[in-house]
Amino acid sequence: MDIQLTQGALERLSQSPNSSPIPSTNGGGAATRYRSFLSDGQHSTVAILTGRLTQLIESNTIARHTVLSITRGSASMKEGRPGDKPLLVLIILDAEVIATLDDRIGDPVKIGPEGHEEKPDASRAAAQQPQQYKPAPPTNSNASSFLSRVDSNRPNVGMPTMSTLSGAPGAVAPIASLNPYNNKWVIRARVSQKSNIKEWHKESGSGKLFSVNLIDESGEIRATIFTRNVDKFFPLLEVGKVYYITQARVSVARQQFSNVNNDYELVFEDSTEVMLCTDAGSALPQVHYEFVNLSDLGRYQKNHLTDILCVVRQSSDPVDFVSQRTQKSMTKRDLMVVDRSGFEVRLTLWGDQAMHPLSPSKGLRLGDYGGRTLSLPSMGSYTVNPDIPEAHALRGWYDQEGRQTTFQSYSAGAASSGDTVQRFESQLKTMEQVREDTAGLGDEQKYYNLKGTVVFVRNTTIAYPACSTPGCNKKVIEDPSTGQWRCEKCQKSFPAPNHRFIFSINVSDETGQNWLQCFNDIGEQLLGCTANDMMQWQEMGDPMFQKKIDEATFKEFTFRCRAKNETFNDNTRVRFTVMSMSPVDYVSETKRLARLVESYAA
Repeated sequence: MDIQLTQGALERLSQSPNSSPIPSTNGGGAATRYRSFLSDGQHSTVAILTGRLTQLIESNTIARHTVLSITRGSASMKEGRPGDKPLLVLIILDAEVIATLDDRIGDPVKIGPEGHEEKPDASRAAAQQPQQYKPAPPTNSNASSFLSRVDSNRPNVGMPTMSTLSGAPGAVAPIASLNPYNNKWVIRARVSQKSNIKEWHKESGSGKLFSVNLIDESGEIRATIFTRNVDKFFPLLEVGKVYYITQARVSVARQQFSNVNNDYELVFEDSTEVMLCTDAGSALPQVHYEFVNLSDLGRYQKNHLTDILCVVRQSSDPVDFVSQRTQKSMTKRDLMVVDRSGFEVRLTLWGDQAMHPLSPSKGLRLGDYGGRTLSLPSMGSYTVNPDIPEAHALRGWYDQEGRQTTFQSYSAGAASSGDTVQRFESQLKTMEQVREDTAGLGDEQKYYNLKGTVVFVRNTTIAYPACSTPGCNKKVIEDPSTGQWRCEKCQKSFPAPNHRFIFSINVSDETGQNWLQCFNDIGEQLLGCTANDMMQWQEMGDPMFQKKIDEATFKEFTFRCRAKNETFNDNTRVRFTVMSMSPVDYVSETKRLARLVESYAA
């Protein structure tokens, strides 16, 4: 494959310190970041990869000599220690993977200030190989060795310096790049949630506070405003509006008071500046979710805060009672919520929330009363029928299949980590055990945990052309006369379909093998790309299609599967569908095998 890099790009960026962000329309969100070297064929510099790119790194989709088309990020000059020259630093928030080559392109040298090359002062070989930089190894064993994970316990050398809001805002830093070791930054963020003002009175004094959740394309962070700044910022910050913010203190997050997934939080001080942004439009997301399946709640400790996308299956009436601890009158309502993982969990709403039995989703607190339970604390929030693809898919599943599904619940007394492990292991079956257990399966559905290695991906028909209407996903048919794709359910035509994965994988363990069916979400997780990308590569004969298939094979996963009888052409057979999957936790697996050996030895 003949690939041409955009030579001179780093030199142009270095001549515009604190430049505007590299434009894009897409985004992802993750707190993890990786540091590496990036080259345009002539020069090289430090790059911080964040957002959805961290998942591609940890799945080895991005590796040494991978060529990227950068679609969203920012560039700035990093001031080093006194006497050192400024360093061009790129924050890469999103990019498309073009290919992974066997060797680098060109003979790049490290770029210095104002675009000048920094000539090597050692051997030429050392200057020609910037990728020989060897930081601490990544914490994730799947991450490529040439990358270093930006940990929370040391400064981020790739952090850009930003101008303050005294005048026009400078380059905007992503929320995911904030840490306590750099205080020169400006973020542009939307207020997604705002608490009421809370007051406290103690012997040592009294005060008040409120908090807001801030969100951008890279992630979210909580900001707390205390006593003397409450009156200043409370009327200024409004939910849904976008602001430029700088000069706030970044500190380690107090997770017991936060419902966002970030290791840090902001504290507004007297010097904090906030300015309304009127030109953000819809570029920033409204809410950032990191959904967890109900079947995975057993992996987390009590009081863990999580995001859940669920369907309310049952609802009780509100109950008034007097708290034994505070002697105050309270109201609660219990809901039974379910999701596609085949589990149901009791969810408790308190106070005013209990008067509205809606579908909660964000900032739920995990409890251990009667097994696994959820509650919506004061800093949590819920959205009714959120207009996001995941919610449309869940609703469609529940209307078609979920109403007739027998769900599994967390039993009482299964709160401790040992009981959680025992429950997971009791549901873990071998391929042979699953075949025997489903031999007489009738109209019911059963759920199993399987651990196995993907040995084959059936790629003859890997995706189907689907309707582009959110929540529809029905197959569309091309009209040869017009070239349009028609959805009979929506009665709409589209110039092109939105392909969705549907394929089978052969998974094997020491007792045998089974075919498991994968749908779109699982396909994207397994292959590390979208169905549209795979279909495009297949039609063009691009070797990237087969490369993605090869990368997915001979990897071991833990699968949560549903077994159900299906009839086709008068033939009935058991179909196993993957509901969720995750890489094998080898530490836990080693302990499980050790316990198994001990049980036989006893």
